[in-house]
Amino acid sequence: LELDQALRLERAHLADRIRAGGSDRRRTEVSVLQFLGALAQGYAQSSQTQEGQRAIDEALRLMEKNDERFCEAELYRIKSELLLQQAGKLRD
Repeated sequence: LELDQALRLERAHLADRIRAGGSDRRRTEVSVLQFLGALAQGYAQSSQTQEGQRAIDEALRLMEKNDERFCEAELYRIKSELLLQQAGKLRD
C-alpha cells in the first residue's frame, strides 16, 4: 500500500468517524483530534505540506472550539514540523 493511497483511506475513515458521531461525542472528538494529527504527520512524511497544514489547522481549530487540550503540544509539534518543511521548500 503506497503512502498516498493510505492517506486517502485515512481521510475517508475520518469522514466516516465524524458522520458516525455516536452517543459518546467527547470520545469521538478526541479520536478525531488524534486522527487529524496522525494524518498531518503522514502528509509531512510524504512531503505534502499543504495537505498536512490543512489537516493540522483543522485539528487545532477543533481543539480550540471544544477546549480539548490533551494533545495540544503534539499538534503544535506536528505544525512546526510542517512549517520547517515548508520553509525548506521555499529555500530550495
